[in-house]
Amino acid sequence: MLYSKGKEEGGGLVTYLENISKAMADLGHDVTVVTSGPKNGMYYQGNVRVAQVGDVETLSKKYQLFNPFYLLRRISYMLRATRYILKISSDIAESADGGFEQLFLLFFRKCPVVARLNGTVAFRSSVRLPRSISRLVELFERFCLLKSDGVISPTRSYWEYISGLYKISPKNLSIIPNGIRMNQSSIAPDVRQKYGLQNKKLVLYCATLEWRKGTDILIRLADRFRYRDDLTFVVLGKMKSRYNSLEKSRNILYLGHRPSDEVFAFYQACDLFFTPSRLEAGPLNVIEAIACGKPILGSNVVGVKDEIEDRRNGLLLRSMTKMMYLTNLKK
Repeated sequence: MLYSKGKEEGGGLVTYLENISKAMADLGHDVTVVTSGPKNGMYYQGNVRVAQVGDVETLSKKYQLFNPFYLLRRISYMLRATRYILKISSDIAESADGGFEQLFLLFFRKCPVVARLNGTVAFRSSVRLPRSISRLVELFERFCLLKSDGVISPTRSYWEYISGLYKISPKNLSIIPNGIRMNQSSIAPDVRQKYGLQNKKLVLYCATLEWRKGTDILIRLADRFRYRDDLTFVVLGKMKSRYNSLEKSRNILYLGHRPSDEVFAFYQACDLFFTPSRLEAGPLNVIEAIACGKPILGSNVVGVKDEIEDRRNGLLLRSMTKMMYLTNLKK
């Protein structure tokens, strides 16, 4: 039984849910993903049951904690989801990122509740909340992690970061790396021909466009190579923050959110994968790039450094001032 905020959140969380729920279902488990959507909606993705328990208004994260109407709708949604979970008599419930849903599951628990670390700290890193609000969120998250029957972290460095921040060390901790579905890459289209990139060197950036993911660093780096006609930065991902210079840059091809087969095609077609994130839990994009055999240029931060072996499958930048590694790698 898997449980999460819903598909409107997008990004790595949705990818994780799709991957693990299908893998567990293929092993013969009865899997239900509880998510947002039309109330009382129910459909199947292969052998995975998806239950929709109502819509949640999507607002900018900057205003979520300050908007009482959003909070009321969120709490109402989480209560409906928890009631659904209790009704179907789950053997185990997994909360994908420790939000309100985990609190209600803990209070009304009828089965073991497992918390998977995904984006709780990342939320504050992206928004940079006032200290008073941040402290309140930390206390809430700490309570949920301590009361959970198990805690899963995709990387060891992320767990060390969390345990140091919250001063906790639960007994039932498991380090379970993220996984990907490699069969997607077998149907990859020719994206170089489709977008007129046949004679270009491609640097791929595939992530949500926001401060935490280092989108501003990408833009500054691309600007350094604006006179290189043979070099193109391909940017894939949903734009959470507005970057006007991204669409105006002469050597950046911004394509937004793309189908999974096209994303894997870009992994295969690129010459270098670039990930300038400031904080990650378990970066799926890095794992996908490694699976496609691509060299990676990444920041030496929590989450990323667990996946990249420096000077073996990529380069870890000790500081954000060493972006000229890219020039040496291109040569």
